Amino acid sequence: MVYSLRPVLLLSPLFFFIFMTVHAAETPKDRLVRDLSPLEASVIPGPGGKNLINKGFDEGVHVGDLWTVFGKGERVVDPSTGRHLGDMPVPVGRARVTRPERLFSEAVFTCIRPPCTIKPGMTVRRFDGIPAAFYDVDGVGRPLYEWCRGALSHLAWEEYQRITDPSGITPKGDAVIFVAKGGDLTVWSGGEIRGMYEAVYGTSKTSPLARSDAFVTPSALPAGLAGARTSSQPIFPGLAGVGGIAARIDVRSYRAVGSLDTLVHSLEIDSLDSSGKPSFIYLSGRSVFVQPIGERERYQYTYEGFGEVLSLSVGEDGLLALNIYIKGEGARSRILKYADHGIHVVAKDLSYYLTFFDLDGDGTRESLIGENYDSDSFFGPGIYRLEVRNGSVKRVGDFSAPTGFILNGALVADLDGDGTLEMGYYNVGKKFVLTSRGREVWTSPEALGGSIKSFHIPSNEPQTPTPKNIILWSQPAIVSFGERKVAVIPSNESSLWNVVGGAPKKGGVGILYASGGGYRFSELATEFAGPVQDVFVYKDELYIVVVEGNFFTGNGRTHVLALPLKELAASLR
Repeated sequence: MVYSLRPVLLLSPLFFFIFMTVHAAETPKDRLVRDLSPLEASVIPGPGGKNLINKGFDEGVHVGDLWTVFGKGERVVDPSTGRHLGDMPVPVGRARVTRPERLFSEAVFTCIRPPCTIKPGMTVRRFDGIPAAFYDVDGVGRPLYEWCRGALSHLAWEEYQRITDPSGITPKGDAVIFVAKGGDLTVWSGGEIRGMYEAVYGTSKTSPLARSDAFVTPSALPAGLAGARTSSQPIFPGLAGVGGIAARIDVRSYRAVGSLDTLVHSLEIDSLDSSGKPSFIYLSGRSVFVQPIGERERYQYTYEGFGEVLSLSVGEDGLLALNIYIKGEGARSRILKYADHGIHVVAKDLSYYLTFFDLDGDGTRESLIGENYDSDSFFGPGIYRLEVRNGSVKRVGDFSAPTGFILNGALVADLDGDGTLEMGYYNVGKKFVLTSRGREVWTSPEALGGSIKSFHIPSNEPQTPTPKNIILWSQPAIVSFGERKVAVIPSNESSLWNVVGGAPKKGGVGILYASGGGYRFSELATEFAGPVQDVFVYKDELYIVVVEGNFFTGNGRTHVLALPLKELAASLR
């Protein structure tokens, strides 16, 4: 799916980009009016009997845009002249855009009062008569509500609502939702975030970092970043405090990159094509997002089938491995490819859990490894080297791994520089095990706390019918300091809730590296506001993705922090 996005600004000399408006003369209110402007189009026939809308992203159409479908209605005649003045259009249905192309859009059509017939030739008008609700979190947004009602009078406005907790807001698939908070306004349309408009109205806030919610307004990207700002202060959203424990790695130069009011299960920056341009790659819910940095479009792939989307792994040449589990069938994963202005399915229904690894140590994850499915434990005994060929995935050899090794959260890298790959994995006791040449060389002294992502598989044991909970561990990040490599591993604190699939109690980050002929595991002396869900490296910074909230209900926040690698390297000397 393709989205038109705002241009981006350079955040720092490290070339990390954030999404912000840069129209020199356009105010946030101007952009709001433009984004929610009426647009008239027609229903046209599509392949397979589908109805389409004959406007696409060239006309500013976005996923989630809502349209009213009009029937012809009755003729209107001027009684004094007998002249036919036209037809009185009658609203008969609604349309919600699911995938805009350049010149047309796919949409889901529904009847306002079933039954109705929606057919090619009917007129559709964007945001015409669509219900609109306005929620004010600060209590000072009523003037903005009144302004919106006047400027966007084509919407069907509900009464102004004052709320105190925005986490209870559920975006509706058939309405436009406005949330005013901290001077900013976020707009949802059709269940998708349509835009974020900064500094639309005044509040009593002082500096951006003085507020606990400075980074948590919903983003214009459902799985993106918003409101990124920098500061020399040691405390940011996502950090509960920076400790000074001598036995741990005491680093303090965290940079607050950004946050959003949704949970992201995977996030990283990588180059997906020969241009070398980096992109944000996200997994949120059942959708994969790719946002090329510096470009206006964002691309989305949503898995519409049965089962659960488990995890995402990024490879080279735009390849993405999407791991999927269907109850009663097992692993049914897919290979996607980012190319030609979209995300395309290359191969599907693969009975493997898939992960890309950098086996030659050149910084590119060129090798696709797959572990077959086992109905008892999910992860089977067979692990293979795979290759994507002509729209299919073929086995090209076995992958030699130690007993107990699973791909879920695995590490494969030469950490001690001896030319042999070490392999790390989580055992059944939730401890991280490192092996070399098939021999165990290090095990974490304590169980690690997993992640917010887990799933259940049915038990095959009649006497124990309780489903088994499978934690989806985050893949470690491999950091190269010249010839030296270290592994960065989320080391969240375990809690009782982990047993039933809940999230860890607290977040942490550990560094695993070779030292003195053995291996050492040191943790950052930092308390995070929630579990660390992901870690990755881009250029010369380590990025740490922290989540917090109610993970049972799916309501939460995601914060992204960055740490200079040079400071981490100095701390490991």
